[in-house]
Amino acid sequence: MKPTLEAPGIKLLKLTYDKPLTNFAFFFNLRRYTKKAMREAAIAAKEALDREHPKDRATRLFAARARLAGLDPAAAGLRMACFRLSTHPWFEGFVLFLICVSGAVLVRRYRLTPS
Repeated sequence: MKPTLEAPGIKLLKLTYDKPLTNFAFFFNLRRYTKKAMREAAIAAKEALDREHPKDRATRLFAARARLAGLDPAAAGLRMACFRLSTHPWFEGFVLFLICVSGAVLVRRYRLTPS
């Protein structure tokens, strides 16, 4: 069976004009303006955060973390209480302490005796 379609082959195009159309874009530095605007916005945001009361900031950040976890920060319930407990700074250290105490108790209770 003979194929009915054939590839047309490669046609190379000749370049007729090898110079850039304009060199305006190479001399005009837009990046300096965007960097300045970003720097000014960052400074303004930092100043606004510095003026914010620490307790208000902690409340705002906790509410944002609760929303990320899929919880309603305004709701008072068992889920929010558990979330508040698990995000406390001492929670991880306390859990690790309990694991170590549990291991020590197990070693003491089921100590291997030489046979």
